[in-house]
Amino acid sequence: MGHTLSRRLAREGYGTVRQVMDLADEGALDLFLGKKACERVEAVLRS
Repeated sequence: MGHTLSRRLAREGYGTVRQVMDLADEGALDLFLGKKACERVEAVLRS
């Protein structure tokens, strides 16, 4: 996961950049965010 995306997610209220990056590294982002939020994140990734 890129740093730019991490900053963007942090800005959108998903936690700090470091938290977002750590969760992504652990593959736990979907567990942390929940399914709905994860779908929004995937939409951000595709945009």
